[in-house]
Amino acid sequence: MLKIQRMRSQNGFTLVELIISVALGIAAVSAIMFFYVSNLSSSYTTLKSSKLNQEIATLMTLMVQDIRRAGYGSLTSNADASNNPFSNVDTRLAIYITGSDTEIGESDEDDGTASCIVFAYDKDIDLTPDNDDFFGFRLNGSEVEFRVNGTDNKGCEDDNNVWESITDSSEIIVDFLSFSLDGSLCTGGTDDGVTFDCYATSPGSGDRTVETRLVTINISAYLADDSDVRISRTEKVRVRNDHVRIR
Repeated sequence: MLKIQRMRSQNGFTLVELIISVALGIAAVSAIMFFYVSNLSSSYTTLKSSKLNQEIATLMTLMVQDIRRAGYGSLTSNADASNNPFSNVDTRLAIYITGSDTEIGESDEDDGTASCIVFAYDKDIDLTPDNDDFFGFRLNGSEVEFRVNGTDNKGCEDDNNVWESITDSSEIIVDFLSFSLDGSLCTGGTDDGVTFDCYATSPGSGDRTVETRLVTINISAYLADDSDVRISRTEKVRVRNDHVRIR
């Protein structure tokens, strides 16, 4: 009799208690899953953003380093810079509308922006502008292209140049790229020692001018599979080799 009474005193959970316990468990699991999914989504977005940042940073570094070399002619230390074959009317750095010979910012101006830049330097150090010494960058559609061959720097058209894509629009959409010579300086000097701003004053015959080029690059891009992941960057490039001319 005593044994039966002891067994009856061991009561279990009621139905209400079980329902409450299950509900609390579900709520706890749901909260954990919510934070897990949120963190996973945030980490994935961060990873995609990092990928885009890395791609654009690499592209910008490539453009900056190459543009900085513009006009390098491997001249001897005592050579007259005005005789540099990589900085004359055919080889000087210039910016154009992509796919055309419409120049933005003439050789004696420092304003305007364009989507293509062309330049030359003595890559093989032979003092002669060869076809593979002409370089450039341009935005064509949603891809950035690099010029690997050319005949002169009088335009960005396809006829006299060979361009290759260096970005892939299936992964990255580049929707804006511009080059500007704003901030460049041009100093002229006459035979009698008078100096002047050769952007503001047209040089006369025999005047010597020295143009210091500052190129501003602006780029904007986003991921092809997620347009919300976007980046914009700006860099300024001081071209190491001044454009020296005798008019």
